Amino acid sequence: MVLTDIIHKAWSQEHTIKGMDLSKQAAGGDFFGHLHELTIDSGGLVTGSILLNQGTDFAKSLLSPRTEAVINEISRYASISIPASSFITGVVSFAALDAIGRHIASTNADAKQPGALA
Repeated sequence: MVLTDIIHKAWSQEHTIKGMDLSKQAAGGDFFGHLHELTIDSGGLVTGSILLNQGTDFAKSLLSPRTEAVINEISRYASISIPASSFITGVVSFAALDAIGRHIASTNADAKQPGALA
């Protein structure tokens, strides 16, 4: 759903600019550096963790105004709790935007190009 949303928005210049900005923020957010939070102590995330908070923020920014509907559908389809679905949606949003942000940086992509995010 996250990748579909990114691709769907890639053909509108307004959404492309927003997506590129989010992607650049994610690439600067050290996603891979924050993955170590999953391996410390009990192996879970605590409220206030950087990975959890940034992932949630990116998911809300990317999927708004359908964030809750997406999280609920993932929860229903995968038979997992809403908090687990929210976490997964956040991590996937952060990872996808991070990958796109790194691609933008390495190719000097321009938001004025149609499909710059796709």
